[in-house]
Amino acid sequence: MPAGTNYCNITGLSENELQFADADNRDIRNAVQKSARSRRLSSKKTQEWLSVMGNPRTANQKPLMVVLRSVMWKIDGKDAAGKMFSKQIRVDIPM
Repeated sequence: MPAGTNYCNITGLSENELQFADADNRDIRNAVQKSARSRRLSSKKTQEWLSVMGNPRTANQKPLMVVLRSVMWKIDGKDAAGKMFSKQIRVDIPM
């Protein structure tokens, strides 16, 4: 643990603790189709993706999974001169 008093421990980032928006089957299928269109895949390849995906009821049901791709922290405080500051830090996690 650092010697200073500004230490902050961040929890809740493990795979079983990740929070995500509830998505039903239709939302998931629409997201897959949108991704396929943005990648300019053929309709045959898009149908292949949809068949591999199956008929999931939630976003974390196999073969799908929820993964942490990036984390963003907002830090508000005062500097040594007492002036207020606000910073945002984004950490992208490679897959």
